[in-house]
Amino acid sequence: MAADSPRKPDRDRAPAVMQLYRMGTMGYELVLAIVVTGGVGWLLDWAFGTKPWLLVAGMLIGIVAGLYRFMREAGAALRQGGSSDDGDKADRR
Repeated sequence: MAADSPRKPDRDRAPAVMQLYRMGTMGYELVLAIVVTGGVGWLLDWAFGTKPWLLVAGMLIGIVAGLYRFMREAGAALRQGGSSDDGDKADRR
């Protein structure tokens, strides 16, 4: 029976896998932005003796930059997903 049913090619699943990969990396990018800018702030605090102000400033910059990047990626993923859904609905009619 398995030989009778046609099997979908793997390339049909490629866009879904790429979108899943893209969504999975967004959280890592957010955390990495906070850690890197916080680390730079910590190093500058150590160098200039301004503890903890540059660490706090660096982390705030990382949060803002990370959330900005996160929102852009999420919006792009939703637009890409929405456009393919609309095309599928049009094909079904």
